[in-house]
Amino acid sequence: KKLEIKLRHFEELETTMEREREGLEYQRQQLITERQQFHLEQLKAAEFRARQQAHQRMQAEQGQWAAQQNTVTHSAPSSDTGASTTPTPPSPQAAAVASPAPPHHHI
Repeated sequence: KKLEIKLRHFEELETTMEREREGLEYQRQQLITERQQFHLEQLKAAEFRARQQAHQRMQAEQGQWAAQQNTVTHSAPSSDTGASTTPTPPSPQAAAVASPAPPHHHI
């Protein structure tokens, strides 16, 4: 009879250990998923900054080009009104700006 009690107790412990193992595996998978998402967000943020910097450089270059055109236009008589007929392209950030991501707690 004592042996049966010990055996039952051992089986209960085994079941408890198995549940613990499953819980730990689930948490491990969650952590992997969170890390992947964190790195993806970091990548998106870096890409956004790079696009923003490229856009700012492009605007600065266009500003320099426009300034050079204005000095050329003002030095020679012209019937042009000075208004640009070139449409302004939409900013690359317009598509990239979305709702902010929730803050991540890095473990």
